[in-house]
Amino acid sequence: MSTPSAAPLLADPQDLAHVLPAGTIAGGEDPRAVQAVRRASNRFRAAARHPVHRVTGDQMTFDGPGGHVLRLPVLHPTVHRVTDQGRDITAHVRVSPQGYLQSTGPAFSTGYGAIVVELDHGFEDVPEEIEDAVLDAAARALAIPVGVKDLALDGASVSFGSDQGTSQDWADAVTRYGIGTGDRA
Repeated sequence: MSTPSAAPLLADPQDLAHVLPAGTIAGGEDPRAVQAVRRASNRFRAAARHPVHRVTGDQMTFDGPGGHVLRLPVLHPTVHRVTDQGRDITAHVRVSPQGYLQSTGPAFSTGYGAIVVELDHGFEDVPEEIEDAVLDAAARALAIPVGVKDLALDGASVSFGSDQGTSQDWADAVTRYGIGTGDRA
């Protein structure tokens, strides 16, 4: 799978202008806006447990489950080739938009690293619900100043940060589009 730093943004930083007060950022080219959207995109991917955006030409290796179903850690897969201990079994598998790979022939083997799947996966167009959640998280990060979060006088303990939390829209989008949480296709 692609790494978060190389992954495309899940929302357009230009759109932050619609959710932030006027004058907060200089527009979508503002490095703070791009960085906030990148961080929110990466946080969403981590929470959803898959890349979300379309990834082509990926190859994944799995331990054989020994049954007829293997759960792929992606949504909307398009499988090109499946091998089980080196045998091409592509003609004997079906895949669901939720990422379940089913053997319509013999059960998958049980060997370590036995199953190799070559595939494309993810959304061609990021769902608006995800874009909105990412923009909201980016806006929160830009609007809430980082400063003293906790202070203890006698123990001389100070911590810095922000208490930005997440919105209900964020939680709903992660539930609907996350692996093992909603698997919305």
